[in-house]
Amino acid sequence: MNEPLVSVIMNCYNGEKYLKEAVYSVVNQTYKNWEVVFFDNASDDDSVNIVKSINDERINVFVNNNNVPLGEARNIAISKAKGEYITFLDVDDIWFPNKLESQVYNFPEDCVVSYSDGFYINNEEKTNYKFSHYTMFKAMPKGWVFGDLLVQDFVNWQTVMVRRIMCNDKFYFSTDFSFAEDYDLLLRLSLLGCFHYVDKPLVYYRVHPNSITQTRFDLRVDELKMIYYRFVNLSEVKQYRRRFNFLKVNILFQDMKKNLKVKKIGKAFICILKMFFVKPDILFHIHRKKKLPF
Repeated sequence: MNEPLVSVIMNCYNGEKYLKEAVYSVVNQTYKNWEVVFFDNASDDDSVNIVKSINDERINVFVNNNNVPLGEARNIAISKAKGEYITFLDVDDIWFPNKLESQVYNFPEDCVVSYSDGFYINNEEKTNYKFSHYTMFKAMPKGWVFGDLLVQDFVNWQTVMVRRIMCNDKFYFSTDFSFAEDYDLLLRLSLLGCFHYVDKPLVYYRVHPNSITQTRFDLRVDELKMIYYRFVNLSEVKQYRRRFNFLKVNILFQDMKKNLKVKKIGKAFICILKMFFVKPDILFHIHRKKKLPF
């Protein structure tokens, strides 16, 4: 059986706390033809020494002397990767041992991305809360998913595997973003080919309550607006014009939360009114999205 090389991109900045467990979740994969591209982004903790202490010639360590934004750091790491498939693992997350095997051996020829289900970790505790339980979809999307991604960014990045040959020049992270670089890339990749969904958990994803995605509503609003205007006028997305209303609703909803957070009640009320005049119904949009209990 053909076993193409899989490049595992691991970007790190002061990630020593959970790093060894993350790396060993790659070392212990049942699929063996992989390489790790470990890119340290000028850490001042013991991260580099921890990775170098793991004796496996498939782990390639690169150290940057100056800290750069995550999108730029990921682009540098991708440029050093040799694999036919590219996948990503953050240094505080964990893969199941069969993660790579489950995706490589079941990757349809017409697909550009494979993704899967997974579980959330609450700080130190592994939970039984699945990603798929916190989406707006009764069945996880597959095939041509651009329109579905406008409704919700339902792909957890730690599950993603990308078929590199299908990406042309679209496989890069935009350095214009600090929050939404993954979402921007997924939207661009979804215009190149189909997405395949592996219907089983393959990763543990660690939730940090004080992360940028949980607290910076102002940044979320600004970057979602950037994404809206980047895509809404593209000729190849004309058939999805109505789906952009979902993204508009999401922007308004995040703007409402931002204004409530800073006690701008009047602006929050205006956001609520606007949401009820955007089709499809805001009640559907909010009701289907469950909130994690931690």
